[in-house]
Amino acid sequence: MKVYRRGNTYYVYFRANGRTYRESARTDDREQALLYLTRRYAEEAENPSTGGRLTLGDAFQLWDASVGGSKSQTWHRKRYGNVRQWVEHEGSDKPVSAIRNKDLTRYASERTEQGMSPSTIAKEFSSISCFFSWLQHEEHVEQNPVRGARKPPLKNGKKVGLEVEAVRAVLEKVKGHQVLEPAFLLAYTQGLRRSEIVAARFEHVDLARRTLYVQGNKTDLPEATLPLHPRMEEWLRSNWHEEGPIVRKQRRRPGEPEHFSPASIENYRKDANLRGWRLPNWHLGRHSLASNLVKEGVDIYTVCKLLRHSQVTTTHAFYTHLKPEMRRDELARLDV
Repeated sequence: MKVYRRGNTYYVYFRANGRTYRESARTDDREQALLYLTRRYAEEAENPSTGGRLTLGDAFQLWDASVGGSKSQTWHRKRYGNVRQWVEHEGSDKPVSAIRNKDLTRYASERTEQGMSPSTIAKEFSSISCFFSWLQHEEHVEQNPVRGARKPPLKNGKKVGLEVEAVRAVLEKVKGHQVLEPAFLLAYTQGLRRSEIVAARFEHVDLARRTLYVQGNKTDLPEATLPLHPRMEEWLRSNWHEEGPIVRKQRRRPGEPEHFSPASIENYRKDANLRGWRLPNWHLGRHSLASNLVKEGVDIYTVCKLLRHSQVTTTHAFYTHLKPEMRRDELARLDV
């Protein structure tokens, strides 16, 4: 066994049952991670009857220690949870080498029977594929079984944005609500994501220049200054505060943060739907904004900048939805 440290990462080289293993541990408690890795491979060497087969449970712990899935700032917690859920479904004692694409196909069928949408299952498979790509890189498996598994087809593959009349109806429903009105205005007039809605503050607004500063949180543009929509500007002037979040909590307990979390503001929308409001989801605001701007003749490059995409192809492929009637009218312009 060869153990050495480089920076903040511990590396373990070990040969057992004719195979060479290499693992890296990068956690807050590095000594404990190193102790686990050395003991694990020592047991593997002392017990050759196992044939050097790594179980899903051990592989998941090693993967977590290596990439820091549960504690990483870059790896989304939900994606980490998708892998953990799948490992618990298959069984922690199952060898990694025994996983086939038919097992993942069966898992997709079971998730479909549970009512999961095809897009949700596709995201889960993307997370599991990252897990197997790491195992393949570390030479624990020869192939990634996710690539051969059958997943339910995506329906249309796109979210269809709301028409202008439908957007007006939604904003009229939430008018006067202390939480939902500013939240839906930010979503459907400014194109903000749910996490950006709860992070928006009055300090980010410049009424003189009529702009809103947005601190992004995805791989697109990290930050941007957007022009204020007239309806959003009107609400801000009527409900102006010198500081604090734009979407404020109605009641706040001592020591509680003044801003909402993305999950808690989603509960407001769900509660409103239980009362029959029929409010769409937050991200549909970005699709609606892009579609309606394109229909009004705004060029795709400007829409890309308003949505803060790093590439215009993303805006064109996923955020602009034109009806066949519009394409037919455009085609009819050609007089031959």
